[in-house]
Amino acid sequence: MNFTGLPGNRTQDAAVTESMGTIYDRGRKHLGTSDTAIIYMRRYLLRLARDLEAGIDPPVLADAGRFRVRPVDAVTD
Repeated sequence: MNFTGLPGNRTQDAAVTESMGTIYDRGRKHLGTSDTAIIYMRRYLLRLARDLEAGIDPPVLADAGRFRVRPVDAVTD
């Protein structure tokens, strides 16, 4: 189902990434206990950014096999 009025995923992705605007300061945002995954991911990305700045490559780069992923669609009884 498509509610954007744009044809196809590529067009939708392009519209979203091209119209993002300036980076929003999320430091003043108040997250609650239901936002645990968001909090974890943001901290993880900040840690990776600091490590990269210090010359430490992300651990995922050491295992190229992690990038060999195939989508699966299965329908069971």
